[in-house]
Amino acid sequence: MTPRRTPTDGDTRRRGARAEADARAPEARGETDAARGTGLRARLRRPSRRVVAAIVVVALLVLGALGWWWYSTRGDGDETLVASGSLEAASYDVAPATAGVVAQVLVGEGDTVQEGERLVLLDGRSFALQVTQAQQGVAAATAAVTSAQEAQRDSGGSAADVTAAQARLKQAQAAVNLAKVQQGYATVRAPHAGQVVTLTTNTGQTASPNRTVLTLIDPADLTARVYVPETAIGRVAVGSVADITADNGASTPGTVSFVAAQAQFTPNTVATQDQRTKLVYEVRLRIDPAAASSLKPGMPIDVTFR
Repeated sequence: MTPRRTPTDGDTRRRGARAEADARAPEARGETDAARGTGLRARLRRPSRRVVAAIVVVALLVLGALGWWWYSTRGDGDETLVASGSLEAASYDVAPATAGVVAQVLVGEGDTVQEGERLVLLDGRSFALQVTQAQQGVAAATAAVTSAQEAQRDSGGSAADVTAAQARLKQAQAAVNLAKVQQGYATVRAPHAGQVVTLTTNTGQTASPNRTVLTLIDPADLTARVYVPETAIGRVAVGSVADITADNGASTPGTVSFVAAQAQFTPNTVATQDQRTKLVYEVRLRIDPAAASSLKPGMPIDVTFR
């Protein structure tokens, strides 16, 4: 039989420490669980870096879209509106009023002519014959009237015969007037004072009413033609005044006389490819002839709208 060991003071102290540790273990586990819960709640309240980055990207995209919309719809805002274009002179396409063979061309390109001046002569022989024929008709009708009047006096001819003869005389006289008008068509005259810029006929060619033989321009009757961007056309109205400046430094005011109702792509005459791909509206401005002495057709210009 094994002898029973008597507990010592050291054994008593160890058992007491172990009991105290066991008593404190639940409290320590509670503190640990509380700390874990606090950390989880903190992580739930604080968004992750990925979420923050996504929010920033979306906000930047929205701000960029709003900025683009504002810029594209504001036009030029309060900035000065300037459009480029060129000067054009009033032009007149000249064609004969009747068909005929060109007998003589009296002007050349670059010549200055006055209104009513002769430009081209057609062969007028057929027209002269028509006048002569009509005049012979007048002579015959005059004789018929005389005969009817004598018959009425001598043998009691009717007044109706005299009236009919007089009517035929009037018809013959009208035919003479018509033949003379047609004879006048053999001479092509300037419809307006100006300068000959193109000549498309020559002696011996056949001319017709639907075919231009030459073109005149009036250098004093100038129009500025420019193209205004679609976003700025609301700032331009018929009757508004603008300042027109040419490359030679000449400047004059102009008045808007025409604003196109429909947009178009910028014509190829505009310099840059960027400008040619934009929708624009054609605008024309009238220039006071008294102020246009130093301006010439075809000059490039800049128009500053007030």
